[in-house]
Amino acid sequence: MKNGTGSEQKRKGNKRANRANGRPKSAGFARRAAWPLAAALLLAAVPQAYAAPAEANGIDAAAAANALKQADGTQKSRAEAELRQAEWLRDHSHPLESDGKTKTPSRGEFESLKPILGDKHAVALGENFHQIGDYSRIKVELIKYLHEELGYDVIAFESGMGEAAAAWTFRDGLDAKQMMQGSIFPIWHSEETLELFDYIREQAKTDHPLILAGYDMQFSSIYSSQLTAQLLKAADPKAAESFVQNDLQAMTDLYAAAGDGESAPDAKTKAALAAVENKYAPQYNKAAALLKRHEAAVRASVPGQPELYDIALRTLSDRIAFMRMMRMDVKESYEYRDRLMAENAQWLMDEAYPGKKTILWAHNDHLAKKGSAMSLLEGGEWISGFKGMGERLHEKLGDSLYVIGFYANRGTGLSIGTDKPFEFGPMPPGSLEHLLSMSGYGRFFLDLNAPRPESPLAAWVDEPVYAGEDGMTSARIWPMNMRFVPREQYDGLIFADAVAPPIRLGK
Repeated sequence: MKNGTGSEQKRKGNKRANRANGRPKSAGFARRAAWPLAAALLLAAVPQAYAAPAEANGIDAAAAANALKQADGTQKSRAEAELRQAEWLRDHSHPLESDGKTKTPSRGEFESLKPILGDKHAVALGENFHQIGDYSRIKVELIKYLHEELGYDVIAFESGMGEAAAAWTFRDGLDAKQMMQGSIFPIWHSEETLELFDYIREQAKTDHPLILAGYDMQFSSIYSSQLTAQLLKAADPKAAESFVQNDLQAMTDLYAAAGDGESAPDAKTKAALAAVENKYAPQYNKAAALLKRHEAAVRASVPGQPELYDIALRTLSDRIAFMRMMRMDVKESYEYRDRLMAENAQWLMDEAYPGKKTILWAHNDHLAKKGSAMSLLEGGEWISGFKGMGERLHEKLGDSLYVIGFYANRGTGLSIGTDKPFEFGPMPPGSLEHLLSMSGYGRFFLDLNAPRPESPLAAWVDEPVYAGEDGMTSARIWPMNMRFVPREQYDGLIFADAVAPPIRLGK
């Protein structure tokens, strides 16, 4: 099968993401008056022979000297506090690279996670930005460990449900690259992620496969069209023949109606998008009705894979939902999409693969346990977060779901949509990333739920902190544009001091 053209993906997924122009304005951060300290530092930088005239210029030399002494004491106190915090982090963290240089963690360095993740039903692996190569590299090795040592059997991506199911179904006729490009969004098409698909194909030949799945409601490739057509063939061969072309035409018309996607849809755009839905929704409903009328024959056409019938129905329903989402404003569309992703993910765990332990791969914001309590800096204003998939799953799964957020202090990523490199960090003092960087480890895991003696050095896990990411509409990472309580949102953190961009295929 040929790979279809997927949409350029932001986390919101559709082309309408209202991208911020330039760096978001920093708002709401308190600043301290520092004139005495500034005067002291100025005097400290001037040779003694030139210090006396300062008094004539209105600077009290004695006061400045005293301020300098106080500043020195403050700096020493801050240094001592940071030293204690660094010691606390090293005592409670699990390093993921012993020498601080190796990019890929060794299998043995995940052993400390066994008692933490071994009894969970689902582990969610986040990322504060999609296009970071080191995040994928760490995830791939962790997924291998979870599969081989802790019995996790399903890897489910923030990508189309039908696309992933098709790639898994037709895996024997696909190589790893085709599986990857046809099942997950282009943001993860890289050498780092390709290694996971090589592994999935290898494990598929054993009696302990790692099943590929997706839970997103968005169209991402022709694979889902072809899988649905195959099932329709058992119900109505003539309808099956035209379905793929009609499906691709519907998506083409949808994107054309959406326009350039650089702003929220106006009344004219919404009307054009509604016209697309009115034209094609009846066709999707008709296909779903055909499958339902011939359920027995359709299920019999895919022996040993009863879930495919239900995935085809969900794919058809999701097509209409995708069209509807395109007419929504940014935050509304996030919540709508995440509600459907949560329903799809829950169905995968409860119905498609009951009893199997599942790994979820997505952006931090989709996986956070209480995203509605987060604050985001968008367009220079702080706004409340949205109720995401992770919050909905946490309400149902409770402590059997373990959510890991990924953050980095500095490095290079690739901008969403353009793939242009951008650099970020080191993150500023007062940020979560700056605090975590004090450990001195290149990469480490921190269990936020671990019981520990009460200490002011651990207080930060239950207090609001600032952290960087891309937010709802930006195409790159910005520092301190998120505010949340760490333990309220995550069960654990994986931190990398320095990261590199993904290596695109063929480069």
